[in-house]
Amino acid sequence: MKGITFDGVHSSTFGLIYESSKRPIMPETKDTYIDIPHKDGSILIPDKSAKDITITVNFTIRKESVRELYETARQIGAWLTTTDRVPLIFDDDPDYYYKAKASTLVTLEQLADFEEIADFTVNFRCEPYPFRRS
Repeated sequence: MKGITFDGVHSSTFGLIYESSKRPIMPETKDTYIDIPHKDGSILIPDKSAKDITITVNFTIRKESVRELYETARQIGAWLTTTDRVPLIFDDDPDYYYKAKASTLVTLEQLADFEEIADFTVNFRCEPYPFRRS
C-alpha cells in the first residue's frame, strides 16, 4: 500500500489510504521587492536563501464503525504531533526525505452516505530541500 512514513511510522499502521500529495519542485526564494512611488515596476533585492515549503497530503480512512473511526483519528493526531521536524518519506520517492512538522489542524470530513469513511488533509511545513538518504 502506497503511503508515507512520518517520524518512523508508516501511514498503513493506521489503515490510511494515501490519495494524493502536492510537493513543490523548488522552494520560493526570500527575494525582496521594493515599490517606489511614481516608478513603474519594483526594485529587486535578490536573496538566494529559500523559504520553507509546504507539502500537502490527502488521506482517506475507512473503519468498521464511527467509534473505531474516531479512536483511530485520535491515534493519528498523536502520530502527527511532534515538537521538532522529523523525517517525512514518500513510498514513491524513498531515496529522499524531508525534515517536516505537521502544521495544520487536521479535521475529519465524513462522507455523507458512509459515516465510517472520512477524508482529511495534512499540511507539512518542511525545510526547503529534500535530503538524500544514505
